[in-house]
Amino acid sequence: MRKYIDIIKGFLLLTLVIFLFAFSSQRNAQLPIQNTHIEFVGEDHLLITKDMVNKLLIQNQQAVECMTKDILDLNVLETKISSHPMIEKAEVYLTVNGEIRVKVAQRTPLARVISEPSFYIDNQGEMMPLSAEYSARVVLVHGNVDAKNIDRIHRLLKHVDQDEFLKLYVTEIIVDEQ
Repeated sequence: MRKYIDIIKGFLLLTLVIFLFAFSSQRNAQLPIQNTHIEFVGEDHLLITKDMVNKLLIQNQQAVECMTKDILDLNVLETKISSHPMIEKAEVYLTVNGEIRVKVAQRTPLARVISEPSFYIDNQGEMMPLSAEYSARVVLVHGNVDAKNIDRIHRLLKHVDQDEFLKLYVTEIIVDEQ
């Protein structure tokens, strides 16, 4: 008889735990998002502002704070933010208390190419548009810069950036046919 009472108690306890888990997870999914917190990773974040990231967070013409947790797709938000030309990487996650946290790593320009149109070359060797917010103090590159020679220019820029002496005194690079 004692064995059956223990089995019934165990079954009831297991049922109670499953019920409480289902209730709390459904209630947690229905909670609205309370706040957004944007954090910039790295040394400076002058090329992009928090307002720009907030605009990227708006999904389907609806503010993120108006959504519930179960509707929000964090992968879509992360992809939207990472697709911005000034952003290298973004992480979007939810906290337990209903706050969206966004960690943004900005791309780092190494040089500014003076051409039509002007652009930056970042530390990965990719072309990056100019920012309306800030003009980075980097090496200026003049001349014939195209997709063929951008890799060679990037290697030169990385070498200049890693050498303390050259970093102080090289301010301009002129590219010619050779």
